[in-house]
Amino acid sequence: MNREMRRHLKETNNNEVKLNLTEADLERIRAVPERDLLVNKENEIQKAIKQASSTTLKKLFGLPLMVMQQEYGWKKKRLNRFLGQLIEIQKSFEAEEITMEDLDDLFKYLNVKC
Repeated sequence: MNREMRRHLKETNNNEVKLNLTEADLERIRAVPERDLLVNKENEIQKAIKQASSTTLKKLFGLPLMVMQQEYGWKKKRLNRFLGQLIEIQKSFEAEEITMEDLDDLFKYLNVKC
């Protein structure tokens, strides 16, 4: 480095760090916020799925419970027992012990078209 370059360096030196970055380095830097955004989006999607599942199960289980309570006069003890059975059937369905064919057979037996 010659004298002119040193003088120029003193004049422009404001405690700034100068880095040499390659295009690949820049791409990696740009990709970090996108990854964070994707993680946030995935978390939001998971929350939305949980909320939708919760709402669906409330409707799926709540509507039959309302019918049993309002039309047939079932009380709390009987409704809780019925809800317990619904939950067990749901778990069996998730474990693939009960299939959609089983449900189709039930609806055919009842002469109900869905």
